Amino acid sequence: MTDTDNAANRTSPLAALAATQPDAAASPLAVLAATQGAGATTSSTTAVPSAACAVTQTPDERRRSLILGIASPLAAAGLYACQRANPVNPVRLLAAMEDRSPSLPDALGSGTPTLLEFYAPWCVSCRESAPAMMRLEKRFGGKVNFVVCNAEDPQYSQLVRLFGVDGIPHLAFIDSDRKLRSTLIGEVPEALVEQSVLALADGRSLPYDATTPPADDASK
Repeated sequence: MTDTDNAANRTSPLAALAATQPDAAASPLAVLAATQGAGATTSSTTAVPSAACAVTQTPDERRRSLILGIASPLAAAGLYACQRANPVNPVRLLAAMEDRSPSLPDALGSGTPTLLEFYAPWCVSCRESAPAMMRLEKRFGGKVNFVVCNAEDPQYSQLVRLFGVDGIPHLAFIDSDRKLRSTLIGEVPEALVEQSVLALADGRSLPYDATTPPADDASK
């Protein structure tokens, strides 16, 4: 498996997979389902001259304020230096997301849309997109299930086959009705992934929506 340079709505591998099933209309999700058994208070105040509002500090308070004023920038600079010296490992981010993600059957049975991501530790695009995927997970948690799978792990071999994973990262967008709405493969702009997740969460058409007919067909 290799990184792909362009984002695309890959429906042909899924169509080919469906054609091999007893029911030609079966989708990867249908096959998977079959195998799984599927008050604030107010008070009056009296106006006083502005000079009366002046706050006076004791020598100890002024000393503490001075120390805090000096220490805060130093602490911020130290934190920045520490982060630069010890950058977050993107593979660990992906592994952490994988560890806490629900299983795909559980996600599909929750009645909530699901984003299924296939990655590999050696995948450059996967590593580069890991922080953005983490941010999206935090932002849309509760509205969208994030299921992350290491495509090289044998335990996910059935999912790799069912979803026709031949390039990574491979993002499958599945709606709350368990329908595969869109697939993005390879190096995809963060903005496009965000738009797709937002549309999935809101139940709207995705930028590359497999269920939306082409413009020429829609006009007929």
